[in-house]
Amino acid sequence: MIHVKLVQLGSEIKEYALETGANVAQLLDAAGETYVDGSVTRNGSTVCRDTVLYDRDKVFIGKATKGNVDPFEVTFVRLGDTSISLPAEDGYTIERTLQQLPESEKGKFFRADGKAAYEFRVGGGAPVELSYVISRPASGNVRVICSQRVKGN
Repeated sequence: MIHVKLVQLGSEIKEYALETGANVAQLLDAAGETYVDGSVTRNGSTVCRDTVLYDRDKVFIGKATKGNVDPFEVTFVRLGDTSISLPAEDGYTIERTLQQLPESEKGKFFRADGKAAYEFRVGGGAPVELSYVISRPASGNVRVICSQRVKGN
């Protein structure tokens, strides 16, 4: 059994458990997605339908356009709750990244007036605003720590 993450811009990152030796076509079938030549990458390299997948691979579905840059993961960590990983591209702000969440999940991060329900710290640094532009990491993913806003923050 292998575990593979599937990333598609505009939706949450999903993980699939597949049989050892499964290929890209089988992953896309399990996800209900259609293969488009040139739009699927695995760990940064373009792959075809028959490409065999391995445990912990990350498969990205993007648009088949010249110059596409693979998205990277942004993990939002909230104390006492599960973390949420979302895809982002260069130039995405914290707000733009969170807007990919389903409406039912957005309420966890935004108040009714549209303002942030949390204070955000990228990589444990100083607090940043929703308009903070997330930079592509040299490796791995970006961690955003979400802490409750209190009077004076």
